[in-house]
Parts: sequence; C-alpha cells; structure tokens
Amino acid sequence: MHSKTARSKEEKGDKHLQTFHKLKPPLFKGAVGPQDAEDWLFIQKIEMYHWLCSSLKERLRDGGLDSREKFQREDQY
Repeated sequence: MHSKTARSKEEKGDKHLQTFHKLKPPLFKGAVGPQDAEDWLFIQKIEMYHWLCSSLKERLRDGGLDSREKFQREDQY
C-alpha cells in the first residue's frame, strides 16, 4: 500500500508531467544514434535563438520596449 507521502509525490509528479505536456515540447523522432540526438538539440537551440531574436525585433519595431530597455539591448549587440 502507498503511504500518504508517496501518494502525494506521485500526484505532484503527475501534475508536473501534465504541465510539461501542455507546453508542447518538440519531439525527437528519428534515428537512435547519439550524433543524431546532438544534431537535433543543436537545431532546436538555433530555432529558439531565431525565435527570440525575431520576437525582440518585433517588440523594438512596435515600440514595445521602453527607451531604457531598448538602449540596453542595443549595447549587447
């Protein structure tokens, strides 16, 4: 029989798993070799970087950042 603590941990784990699935993470489908997995992770990082840069450019273009934030962002590039 499960103790109350073990059942509580299971419920928390289930809740975290549900939250994770709601985020719809990318799926790795394909070969099983380690290099294939590394390549896939690299591509995911590039896509995330591209998305972040595009989002930032849109916010800058649309005036979504205040002038202080805009100045700080420009200093980083």
